[in-house]
Amino acid sequence: METLNARKGRPGGAGHELETALDELYTTPPSGFVARRETLAAAAKTAGRVDDARRIHAARRPTLAA
Repeated sequence: METLNARKGRPGGAGHELETALDELYTTPPSGFVARRETLAAAAKTAGRVDDARRIHAARRPTLAA
């Protein structure tokens, strides 16, 4: 069953924005990972998504081998 995000009117539910942010974060080059993580976490917190901000901020920078 597909859920609808009421604020944006799109499929995906509440976790969709978090997944999108994490996808974006992990496609960022390693040199910009930390700065982008902080920016995405701050944006989520400003939008009132404190739990999402906490999860984004807890994301670990991937190793260079990854």
